[in-house]
Amino acid sequence: MGKKDRCYLCGAKLQNGYCKECGLDNRRSQKIRYRLNESNATKKNDSFEEMAEEQRETENSNIQKYKAKQKRAWSKPGSAGQWKKAGTRQTMQKGTAGGGFRLERALNFEKKKNMNGEKGISRKTAAFMIGGIGFVVLMIALMYSAMEADLSYYGETNMTVEYSEESGSGFSEPEESGELVASEDPHSYEFVSRELDESGDTYIEELEYGEYIVGSQIPEGIYTIRLKEGSGYVNVDDAENTIYLWQDFGTDTKYDELLEWQDVRLYEGAIVEISDNVTLEFSSENAQTSDLKMKENPNVEECAFSLETEDKIVAGKDFEPGVYDVSIPEWNGWGVLYLKVKTTDPYDEDGYYETSIWLDGGESGKTYHNLYLSDGAEIYIEGDPAEFVPSEKIADIDYKEYYDTYH
Repeated sequence: MGKKDRCYLCGAKLQNGYCKECGLDNRRSQKIRYRLNESNATKKNDSFEEMAEEQRETENSNIQKYKAKQKRAWSKPGSAGQWKKAGTRQTMQKGTAGGGFRLERALNFEKKKNMNGEKGISRKTAAFMIGGIGFVVLMIALMYSAMEADLSYYGETNMTVEYSEESGSGFSEPEESGELVASEDPHSYEFVSRELDESGDTYIEELEYGEYIVGSQIPEGIYTIRLKEGSGYVNVDDAENTIYLWQDFGTDTKYDELLEWQDVRLYEGAIVEISDNVTLEFSSENAQTSDLKMKENPNVEECAFSLETEDKIVAGKDFEPGVYDVSIPEWNGWGVLYLKVKTTDPYDEDGYYETSIWLDGGESGKTYHNLYLSDGAEIYIEGDPAEFVPSEKIADIDYKEYYDTYH
């Protein structure tokens, strides 16, 4: 900290307000000059500007004189220090006399003036600038974290997953079997009209390609679905409880395929669709088997029929309406079955529900189960001929409203 009896430029002692060494006037007296028709602010600013200009002129003059004086003193033999070349810049080595330090301070003062204009940036201003920059960086980091969390929630599937190994791949792997396992996110069931009964029966059933009505072909309950053979997907469509689920099964984790899917809640009236080339095991500890609405298919074996390539036939006219299992008997055969059904659903284009079903032939091919063909339904196939056999058991529901209610 500076002292009042020291020169603020070179640090030497003062005498009557003047520096003994450099001659700088340290009294900082202010000349006040007045002009007519000037505000106080204008007078104050002018007086400070005039004082600063005079002070700069005095300092520059004294510094130049002091440089010349010290240069002569240091060039004499036996002086306290000597000049040293450092590139093109001349500096002074430390000596026993204090003049070397005072000259260095004077040179530094002049250098600051040349770099920053009349004066350098104050510490307060620099601190404020650094603080402002830090605040902006912090806000950007917080915004990026919030956006990343938001995108991660909406960009990924609503699946709660765990992984027991330290390497981690986004799925949990039980120690016993090493199967990839995931539990459905509870948020998928936030709009349900009721909770499922916790008590019930143990139920295990293997299901394949086709469509199943919960409460009829599958008991209501909370299920674990396991892959038994092949690869494919399962889709759950429950409009009443606003539950829409989709999951792929297989061994390719790159495509989020699973071997086991837990906490799959199936309510009565939901449609479960299983794709081809896959066999899935449905197991539940609270299955409502006593509430199943099943009955024998009224269509007998004699109702089976074949559909030839590019033939278009109509239910009720060319064959009996009802529920059928469809397959292609030819080895390595294939086909695409097209279905067109009249509905009263305003969202169906032109009042018709239309869909297509892929079929593979031979031993590797899967039979499509529980295809309902209502009265007036039109079907035709591209590829190889298909066989239609009445399903053994069907849902005990009013099939006349099947496509309006379930599709």
